[in-house]
Amino acid sequence: MLKEASDGTMIDVLPEGTKVRHKEHTELTGKIMRHEYHESGKISPLPYLVYWDNPEAWRVLGILSLYPRMDEVEPV
Repeated sequence: MLKEASDGTMIDVLPEGTKVRHKEHTELTGKIMRHEYHESGKISPLPYLVYWDNPEAWRVLGILSLYPRMDEVEPV
């Protein structure tokens, strides 16, 4: 699904509801709950809000655990 990013480029984002896995920490799986948007109304550089199945994901991923970079997740 192509969306316009805040820098004007078009990026391919996974649809909301997609089950994902973290590429580096493959034990972490979750679901894209919604897309995040920049104040301009275009897709954010951190485009996903992911709810992880593991409630301790923040211990592994840190403070921004709910907002992974798009290259850190893949569909399951």
